[in-house]
Order: sequence, then structure tokens, then C-alpha cells
Amino acid sequence: MYNPLGSHDTERVLTFVNGDTAKLKLAWLIQMALPGAPAVYYGDEVGLEGGKDPECRKAFPWEALDQKIELRGYLQGLIHWRKRLPVLRRGGYQRVLAEDGRGCLAFERALGEQHLVVAFNASATRRQVRLNAKQIGWRDGLIITDLLGTEQYIVSGDWLNITLQPWSGVWLSLA
Repeated sequence: MYNPLGSHDTERVLTFVNGDTAKLKLAWLIQMALPGAPAVYYGDEVGLEGGKDPECRKAFPWEALDQKIELRGYLQGLIHWRKRLPVLRRGGYQRVLAEDGRGCLAFERALGEQHLVVAFNASATRRQVRLNAKQIGWRDGLIITDLLGTEQYIVSGDWLNITLQPWSGVWLSLA
């Protein structure tokens, strides 16, 4: 399955999210963790904006390569993990949490003994999320790490409690 966020037929992703780079990063975080083949339309990695056709087909802004280094670096980090972890390319998919009306969702990618949980907050409010660790196969006392950051969490009983900032997400795996 081909998973594009944008293309030559749609407005640019950054334009769609009204220039909010946190929302763009969250979209990439989800896209790179879903089953299928993620596709990044040229220029999106440096924050190229543009409305519907023909505005979405602007020339690549070569001068922006040095200006949008943080945005491009974030995407490169996600791609690095996707290439490094077979679970992100070939693993199964299972929903772990869906909180209607609150903007939080979590899903698991699993391949053999490798488990990765993607949890995200698609809202403007900080959220506390409680994941059923037992459902994932994680037991009490295990240390879980966010591969995209520095946070570590400890499974408590059958649960893993995490805090998600607005428009953010985590890729959780055993430390």
C-alpha cells in the first residue's frame, strides 16, 4: 500500500495544517509507522507550502535546504528508524487505544518478538494516556523507551502511563 500525505494533485501538507510544523511532524510520525510504503512529495521535507494545483507544483526551493534543517532532520530520523526496524516495514498492526473525542490513539506493530507501540495526541491539549501493557505483552517493571526522544517509562502492573504533549507522539519499545 502506497501511503502519501501529499502529491501533485493536493495542496501541500504544511499548507493543509496552516503552517503548523508540530502537526506536520505528527503526520510524518504516524505515516512512517503505519503499514505500507510511505511517500514524501518533493519539497515537503523542507516545508514547501502551496495550495491546490498548480501551486503545489512549485520548483524545489534549493535555498531552503539550509534554512529548514530541523524539519528535514526530524523526517530523516523517522526514516532512519523505519529502515533500521523490520517491525515498521513488515510487522502486523493492532489498535491498542482509541479515545473518541480526545484525539489520542495508539497502535502496535509486532513482528516475532519485536513490539513497537505508536501513541499520539492529535489535539491541542496535553493528555494522560493509559495503555494496557499486558495486551502488548509487556509485564510489570519493564522499562519502555521512546525511540524518538529521551523519555523512559516503567510498566506498573498491567499498565503503562504516559503523558503526550499537544500534537505529538511517541514510538515505544523495550529499552
